[in-house]
Amino acid sequence: MSSFLLFCAQDLTLTEEQAKAFYKEHAARPFYHSLVQFMCSGPIVALALRRKGAILGWRKLAGPTNSHRARAIAPNSLRATFGKLLYYFHEKSMIYY
Repeated sequence: MSSFLLFCAQDLTLTEEQAKAFYKEHAARPFYHSLVQFMCSGPIVALALRRKGAILGWRKLAGPTNSHRARAIAPNSLRATFGKLLYYFHEKSMIYY
């Protein structure tokens, strides 16, 4: 697996409007409101990463969304290693190139 090129990184805190726009595909889902609130609750690090197959590669590196499941089936993933809550490590806060 090739490495990622870190193209850009920025610390920021999403506004509610930004989070709603970013997650609009989930607006009808029961977790939408709590997801928006969580993503606005504090700072995130937005990354622009570059490599061939970056989206799939990042998702594999991040691991399953649920950190308990990640520990069971992807023990070397970022969520298995660092996740303490369901969305503690949230790959959707990333920008892919």
